[in-house]
Amino acid sequence: MSLKKIISLCEKQGFFKKLSVSYDETSDFIHHLKLGPVGAMFQENLRNEWLQNIVIGSKNFNVFLSGPSFVDTFEYAKQMSSERAPFAIAEFLKKETHRSESNIIINNSNEQNDFRNVLLNYGNMETIFRITTFLTKSDAIPFFHKWQRQRKIWWRKISASPGRYNLTDIQENENGRQSVEIKSDFPWGSQVVESMSIYTCEHNRLQPHHLQLKEGRKKISPHFIVSNINLSSMILNFICDAYEEPPYHEGVRPMMRIHRKLAPYKVAFTLSTNAGVMNNLNDLALYLCKQFRNECISTLLTLNAPKVTQEVQWQQYDQMGIPYTVVLNDNTLRNGIAHLRSRDTTLKEQVHISTMLTYLQQIFKNY
Repeated sequence: MSLKKIISLCEKQGFFKKLSVSYDETSDFIHHLKLGPVGAMFQENLRNEWLQNIVIGSKNFNVFLSGPSFVDTFEYAKQMSSERAPFAIAEFLKKETHRSESNIIINNSNEQNDFRNVLLNYGNMETIFRITTFLTKSDAIPFFHKWQRQRKIWWRKISASPGRYNLTDIQENENGRQSVEIKSDFPWGSQVVESMSIYTCEHNRLQPHHLQLKEGRKKISPHFIVSNINLSSMILNFICDAYEEPPYHEGVRPMMRIHRKLAPYKVAFTLSTNAGVMNNLNDLALYLCKQFRNECISTLLTLNAPKVTQEVQWQQYDQMGIPYTVVLNDNTLRNGIAHLRSRDTTLKEQVHISTMLTYLQQIFKNY
């Protein structure tokens, strides 16, 4: 696995667009990149998956999504929780950076590939996914340990290589604040993907009187746990996590094994190149595509594509991370049977077009 090779493939398939290459004293060269159209969809899927897990899927207490004012959200959450912990606030934070471009910056060197200095900016801003959970003193430490395990499970669940994610040892600073990180391991080193800390002091955005909650009849200052994910690191991590070169024929097959929940496009089409039935197959593909999109299954349809072999089309779709390809041919028009090709196995199964939508919905419903 080479980071340079991954970037090249992602640039070719629309994940990134290279802006420039520059040099500095610490590395041979720096790629300046911005998100392409496929990368933008990938980013949105990451955002939605985090939101689904953190806010919508919260099982034990309410998680409130913050608007522009954290204080206002806290006051609302406090009121809705009868001034009692636990409850949490999720945010998409924009933090100022010292970068002058809206891009991802990746350092490379001769000795190793490295993406520790990775940033996705919008203007001079970077995006942080953050959740702050407010707890009583007695619940804070047990929840902190439970939370670490839950977050590691989440990263592993949507990864192509679950074993690369591990928790670091808990670190404690001079103020007694405990912190832990989740890291992903790559051939060129480890990347921090999420950091978690437990605080027992004042909150930097809340006045002491705001922070007061109830425990029984007493007023208390809650402890709170903060988890942070840098969006640019998250994007590049999952890109590198998904890249694989499985053996294929006498060579290898570079591909992006992106989890189907995160894949920018879930389904694509390839059609028979028989000119006599091409128009009918185009119409059928368009009909199925509308069905899929109506049910929010993101679908790539390239009608009247250049005459290339299906093998070439499959190679492109595999490199875009598309999990399934619907293969339509002459027989489909006669008996309604299409083939559904899997990116991961390259195997094809027969599915009747009348049940294709239901079958795909079931696939994408599950992890």
